[in-house]
Amino acid sequence: MQEGGSAVGLAISLTFGAFLITWIIIKYGVILAWKIVILLGKIFAWAVMLPGTKYAD
Repeated sequence: MQEGGSAVGLAISLTFGAFLITWIIIKYGVILAWKIVILLGKIFAWAVMLPGTKYAD
């Protein structure tokens, strides 16, 4: 009986741990992607604002 109970507890712990890790990866992945998008937007804005660059009209 004891082995069965610990196996169920271990399975629940592993499932919860995997869910938590996945959620953290998704959360920080979204934040990181958003920061990269903002950074690229700033670089593009500077390239447009500065004359003499290949992006300037």
